[in-house]
Amino acid sequence: MTQSSSSRRRRRLWKFAGAEFDEASWTLRVDGRAVTLEGKPLEVLHELLLRAGEVVTKDEIFDAVWPGVTVVEGSLTTAISKLRKALGETHEQIVETVPRVGYKLAATVAIESVESPLAPRFAFAAGAPAAGNGGSSKRSATAAPKTSGWRAMTRPARRASSNSPTRPTGCAA
Repeated sequence: MTQSSSSRRRRRLWKFAGAEFDEASWTLRVDGRAVTLEGKPLEVLHELLLRAGEVVTKDEIFDAVWPGVTVVEGSLTTAISKLRKALGETHEQIVETVPRVGYKLAATVAIESVESPLAPRFAFAAGAPAAGNGGSSKRSATAAPKTSGWRAMTRPARRASSNSPTRPTGCAA
């Protein structure tokens, strides 16, 4: 029995310079080992992979990775630096800098299309506690009432006695 296209999805596995980027799980593996990398450097990598061998301008990267947000150029420089470190660039320049223009992924890229079953977005079971609820929806009878907001942080105002001069709180007499 074959599954319908709605229960399966296509994803791309990008292979380049001893590294693999899995578009579906948003993971990077270098020399077979998973590499921990923040989201923005991975987004920059994805943009470079989409146009491998071409120069991608800084403005194009900013528009794709930080849409509608004004960021300093140092944010892109930092993302590229983290990406290069994760890729373990030594003698081979995988991500090339094109001065005053942008960046280019200089490695040969192979794209493998992989079909995988769709993971359920939510996994609920009848009668199971909701996530983060600890299994109980009732408050403990001994729990102190929750006080929050600005009222919890204010104190009653001091009143000056009628026979002493008024002075600000915290001043010595």
